Amino acid sequence: MCEKLPGMLLSLLIILKVFGATEASCSIHGSTSADCSYQRLTSVPQDLPTGITELWLQDNLIRTLDQSDFSQYGNLTQLNVRSNHIATINSQAFCNLSDLIHLDLGLNRLSNIITDMFTGLGNLETLYLTRNEISDIQAGTFNSTPQLKTLSLSNNKLTSLRSDMFTGLGNLQYLWLYNNEIGDIQAGTFSMMSQLRTLRLYSNKLTSLSTDMFTGLENLDWLHLYDNKISDIQAGTFNSAPKLTTFHLQYNRLAVLKAEIFAELSSIFTVNITNNPWQCDCRMFPFRQEMTGSYPFENQITCEGPSNFHGQKLKDISPEDLICEKPVIVTGTVTTAATTDTVTTVTAATASTLAPKQPRPAPSFSLPVLIGSVCGSVAGTLIIVTIIALIIWCKRRTQHSPSGPTPAVVFSNASASVKVSGHGQTEQDRVQQSTGESLTARNSEHSLGHPDSHAGLEYEDVLLPTRDTGPSHANLRQQPAEYQSLGPSHQPAEYQSLQPSQPPAEYQSLVPNRNRVPSDELPPLPPSQNQTNRELTGIHDTQHCNYLSLKK
Repeated sequence: MCEKLPGMLLSLLIILKVFGATEASCSIHGSTSADCSYQRLTSVPQDLPTGITELWLQDNLIRTLDQSDFSQYGNLTQLNVRSNHIATINSQAFCNLSDLIHLDLGLNRLSNIITDMFTGLGNLETLYLTRNEISDIQAGTFNSTPQLKTLSLSNNKLTSLRSDMFTGLGNLQYLWLYNNEIGDIQAGTFSMMSQLRTLRLYSNKLTSLSTDMFTGLENLDWLHLYDNKISDIQAGTFNSAPKLTTFHLQYNRLAVLKAEIFAELSSIFTVNITNNPWQCDCRMFPFRQEMTGSYPFENQITCEGPSNFHGQKLKDISPEDLICEKPVIVTGTVTTAATTDTVTTVTAATASTLAPKQPRPAPSFSLPVLIGSVCGSVAGTLIIVTIIALIIWCKRRTQHSPSGPTPAVVFSNASASVKVSGHGQTEQDRVQQSTGESLTARNSEHSLGHPDSHAGLEYEDVLLPTRDTGPSHANLRQQPAEYQSLGPSHQPAEYQSLQPSQPPAEYQSLVPNRNRVPSDELPPLPPSQNQTNRELTGIHDTQHCNYLSLKK
């Protein structure tokens, strides 16, 4: 038994050490301060002196804060629970800490700040929420902390700032919002922060500064906006912050500044606009004209473009050399400026709105469309050429092909006469006289203006020939009954000479060869002068035989 006594005592000491670890690990400084840091605590110790005013609980393993955790420490003025695993703060967890002035909740896992999270902290002046995972703050959250002067929300996941997010912070003087993802700030967000002196918004995703962004910050002294994506500053942005003395805008995307911004920057004591991609072209002409060399920020504009000014200071470039190499847009009017034109042709009132005109995209064609267009053009050309060739061939064929027998021709000349060749001169003269008298009478009647009433009479005695030019009458076209009496078997002797007969020997060579292709036939030769005197005068050749049949 005696041999086991030392082991039992050692085990008892170990048990006492474990159960008494909370009280033994915290350092008590007098009766006002307790330091329980780095003890791997999972909850708030409850055996500390109740009168302490300072409690240090950073770098432990606490996950949740409840209302009962601080109920017996009502005299606390400073509470530090930084760098724990706190993800939840239950409602009214700090309701008994009305004297608390400083609260550090940084480096925890908070994601949302609810409305009653800070209930009871009416005298709180400093609140650190840095390095959490906060993405939203409910409206009215800070109504419970009207005396708050310093608020740190840096290194969180805020993407935008609403106008109701910071209500109740009328006494706030320092607001730290850097290292978030803020890309938008609604108008009036800071309108209730009339006492704010320092605003740190650097390392966010802001792209522009509008005129109503800083409304209500009439006492703002420091403004840090560096390391954003700001490319535009509207005129009048800083008019709502007349007491601004320090302005940091370096490491943004500013390319040009309007002339109105120069006057606003010149009223700020310290300005840093270095490390921006300044474009020293015609758009900077108005700003360059305002430069006098009296302000330090004038020496901070180092040109990144165009290439001929790369690395030069804007103050060292003559305003006349600031030209635009691309088409530019004037407010309300589109103009084109050549590369050799200087911006002196643009008035200073509108030059501040100049911006490069975006080039039009070049047209693009797909391969199938291109092939189809080429094939269509070739096919169209071939069709046109074919049509032209057919027209030319038809015209040539018409000119060289022999004409068939034509119907009888009516002469409008009253003095026209027809001579018909026959076998005897006496019979010819008699027929010529009869025919001439008949034609003269009919032509006179036609010329007197009776075409409608006598048109049928003029042509009823004319016998249309068939295309068979042989001497045989067996192939003659069957005529109507009124013309059958004029056939060769019933005609009197004086009309026999009017029937078609074999052409004389001198015309045999002029008779077209029907075995030829029409395009190969030669045109007929005109008769000689002597033959003309001996033969009929009128429309009569070897290819066209017009037979006039006279009524008895």
